[in-house]
Amino acid sequence: MCLPLAAEGEFALVRQHMEAAIPLLGGWNVPSGDHDIYGLIVDSASRSYDADILRQYLPLAEEAAARGGHLFYQALAARGWGVYARLTGALDESEARLRQALERFAEMDMPWQQARTQMELALTLMDSGNASAARDLLQSALPAFESLRAAPDAARARDLLETL
Repeated sequence: MCLPLAAEGEFALVRQHMEAAIPLLGGWNVPSGDHDIYGLIVDSASRSYDADILRQYLPLAEEAAARGGHLFYQALAARGWGVYARLTGALDESEARLRQALERFAEMDMPWQQARTQMELALTLMDSGNASAARDLLQSALPAFESLRAAPDAARARDLLETL
């Protein structure tokens, strides 16, 4: 199992700040601004592998994204469900949800999100005993991270490749 990313700088408290903003949602003059808040909470919890927060906020994030027809937030929720499923041992569901998220991010041409999802899918495949497929995904994600200068993600992909 891979360790969560260490939070750094202003990103260390993303979840806490977003949770503090939830009571303000009713005062916003937007039809469904909650997709932003719930999406950020879920994304932060996915990166830190916090199953309790994912269990609490994934249904809210998924509902808000579907209600507003927000494809990006739907993909974030799908990735979150994939991470949660892996954390709870439901590897087949994890793979299905992560492949769904990967497809959505590819449709939106979001290479960093695609590469992040490939890395999560690689972790699921590693847990399933499919090291070869995991290696292929990581080798695909690494150049994307490098071209985007996403140094922490690139380093993490390299570290994972070394364990295979």
